[in-house]
Amino acid sequence: MNVHIIIPARLGSTRLKNKMLKKILGKTLIEHMCERALKLNFKNLVVATDSKEIVETVAKYNITTYFSSKKFNNGTERIRDYLIKKNIPGNDIIINIQGDELNFSLATVRKMISFLKKNGSYEIITPIYRAPSPSVFNDPNNVKVTVNSKLDAISFTRSQVPYKSYKESYIHIGIYGYKASIIKKYNTLKKCYYESVENLEQLRFVYNMIPIKCICVKNNNSFSINSKKDLISAERFFK
Repeated sequence: MNVHIIIPARLGSTRLKNKMLKKILGKTLIEHMCERALKLNFKNLVVATDSKEIVETVAKYNITTYFSSKKFNNGTERIRDYLIKKNIPGNDIIINIQGDELNFSLATVRKMISFLKKNGSYEIITPIYRAPSPSVFNDPNNVKVTVNSKLDAISFTRSQVPYKSYKESYIHIGIYGYKASIIKKYNTLKKCYYESVENLEQLRFVYNMIPIKCICVKNNNSFSINSKKDLISAERFFK
């Protein structure tokens, strides 16, 4: 059972054009992501992209890149293509770190890997955290998560959820842990209306009743970069 860290990094973005090449304190977002991912010390580290510019930017880090100009609907489809082309065994663990999840927690990733190694009944895991303020809770760029008593995901939404207290609500962090076998099945799963409306790929798993285990992170210091405002906030954080 090998572990593969994969960063899907599409150049195009509807909310912030070419955001993977936007600079934060002199380095592009994808460079920051690569430097952070290297600290995990896993040899199977891949940037999966549709951009030759991103390939050239990543080259100096001696990280494997997987280039495909094929149009994919989301990062999961791009990773699936890589797993099939490279014939990755179904029992291997895949960590999908969204390319805009700046300063993601290394400890959280390691915890996700440990969970998947020890719990054969789950094929998917993802981190969440309590909404710290009304502004974070109401921001449509932040994905809200509803869970059951076992912390299995019930729903994900960008919309405002009808809860009176933000303190009882969870926000999703853009990292997923999978068994390779479930990603390979992704395109065979029935698509649902909600995933296209919300533009959230994980809703296909929920719709097809495939459990997604959520782990609650107490302190989330990562930044999901979706706007110019987020870039400015990130610069202030790192200074």
